[in-house]
Amino acid sequence: MSARKIAGLHALIPVLLIFAIGITGCTDGLSPVDSDDDSLFESAAPAEDDKFRHAALMERALTKAGGKYGDTEALTLVVGTSGTVGTQRVLERMKVLERYKVLERFTYDLIFKGIAISIIDEEGGEEYAAALDLLRQDPDVVWFEPAFSVFTRPEAVTGSNPHQLVPWSVALIGGRESVAESGNGSGSTPIDVYVLDTGVNDHDLNIVESHYFGENGSDASDDDGHGTHVGVIIGGEDDADGLVGVAPGSRIHNFKVLDNGYGDISVVLNAIETIIADYRANARPTVVNMSIGEYIGTSAYTSLDFAVEQAIDEGIVVVASAGNHGLDASHATPAHVAGAITVGSFDMNGTFSNFSNYGAVVDILAPGQNIISLDDKGRIRSMDGTSMAAAHVTGAAALYLSQYPKASPAQVQAALIANAKSVVGGTPGNTTDRTVWVGQPEGTPVFSTAPTPGTDIVAPKRVTDEFAQISFNGGGGVWEGDWSEDGETDGAVTGLVLIKSFGSTRCGDDGTCMALGANYYRANERTVTRAANLSSPFDPVASFDYYRFRGYGLGSVELQVSKNHGNTWETMRTYNFADGESTGREEVALPGYNKTGFQVRFRLVPDGYSRVSGGLFVDNFEINY
Repeated sequence: MSARKIAGLHALIPVLLIFAIGITGCTDGLSPVDSDDDSLFESAAPAEDDKFRHAALMERALTKAGGKYGDTEALTLVVGTSGTVGTQRVLERMKVLERYKVLERFTYDLIFKGIAISIIDEEGGEEYAAALDLLRQDPDVVWFEPAFSVFTRPEAVTGSNPHQLVPWSVALIGGRESVAESGNGSGSTPIDVYVLDTGVNDHDLNIVESHYFGENGSDASDDDGHGTHVGVIIGGEDDADGLVGVAPGSRIHNFKVLDNGYGDISVVLNAIETIIADYRANARPTVVNMSIGEYIGTSAYTSLDFAVEQAIDEGIVVVASAGNHGLDASHATPAHVAGAITVGSFDMNGTFSNFSNYGAVVDILAPGQNIISLDDKGRIRSMDGTSMAAAHVTGAAALYLSQYPKASPAQVQAALIANAKSVVGGTPGNTTDRTVWVGQPEGTPVFSTAPTPGTDIVAPKRVTDEFAQISFNGGGGVWEGDWSEDGETDGAVTGLVLIKSFGSTRCGDDGTCMALGANYYRANERTVTRAANLSSPFDPVASFDYYRFRGYGLGSVELQVSKNHGNTWETMRTYNFADGESTGREEVALPGYNKTGFQVRFRLVPDGYSRVSGGLFVDNFEINY
């Protein structure tokens, strides 16, 4: 790295030893770069509540710009904004920096509001300090982080394939006895499976679409072999030719996010954005295979993790490889996403793979060593990695959804774990020993673990903006007084608008609802309060419509009450933004407040670093007694 570049980042990042970190497929491990001066970034350390996230991954955000800029180096970033309008304002403001060329790569609207950009220093100095500082100061920028690299490595070809074969790994997890009876010549699994990888070539697969998400052309074919290998493990057709997959004939969506085994997370984010749009449009049972991932050295979420989490919240099942670094998977992305089904590896002897990441976030194990599948040219190929293990579990998830198409991601995850067998030896401490199992007793070709009766419904989709347009009526005149914000009486309207979220108006400026929370970091405690006087033999009950969104899960809102309008507050309910999205009608009992004056308030509580990202909207508040 040049001395000028180091100087250019001087005001932005602490002195760090940067590791060469990328999202990897099969056999890639974690290796540090040479510890010379070029591996250091020098600057003042960003504060904990700074907008600049994951600074330690900056080195992997320096890539070739491509296109008419050719080999010119560019800094690639993912930027979260305050909303769609905010995104455009950010791009406009970046134009004031005359020495830089800012290229808009992708726009995100469903996983979060934001953009991916490349920044080129047109003076050739490779100095980005001013551009990054502008992002930090921009009021419409909520956060930004490196679009760190992702890549896989090809393996050697080990043979050819003249006839149909059920691979040992598919047979080992019960594939021949599954609902699809892999290998009987007629198995099929009508479930949509999205493979985010190097591309999937049409070798004995039911590929329903192919889409290229990069920026170097439009060819979605596999130029590496990794993606096809994964795809055939999942869904190789049961047709007397080639290899048979765990979920034969499943509807494979070839979403190519890596070129020659290489790309960055901004491309993967773009693919997830498209998957969510597809799911909202079609509402078909969907599984996403992410045999990509990287060890990032922290449990803190990246934009990739938040995107995966959003897909799961929508109702999409996501299967992720644990990673091949031999380290704790809690520091790997997207393996550490709680709602994803995270898969570790074992060999044909039933021994845990020494390369597999491990730990409590690993949900289940599957075969991942000496795994037979097809390469990009249709030849038999043996590969190692948690990528292969994840592919087996993706097939299992598709089989389960073929039996229970309304099952939520959490139910699929729970069912696969419950159906698994404790047979793997040599697992590290705090790591499961259970392998995925799809075989069923003869005569009962269904999973033995069905969703809980009455709850087998797909998770609700994101609530639209219309939810918050209902008028806030303050309980039909029950109250004596108005809502006030931190002591300042609103009075003029029937509701109180505190903050808008994500740049979109969920609450009208005319006071049509009440909101606490926002998608921003620096925040103080805030309250909205209302007083009441009651005389009743019965305890009052507060009831209201609510919608909680998570943002990035920072902070919470507490419903509190105090007697006689005093300053001692009792917390009756806490709404943590980290708990995810929910909506409904809430009823909260207020015991002992039936014969006294009292106050009710909603209190916004930032996290330990005075940050908030999430919110609670309240409508139709009433006191019943």
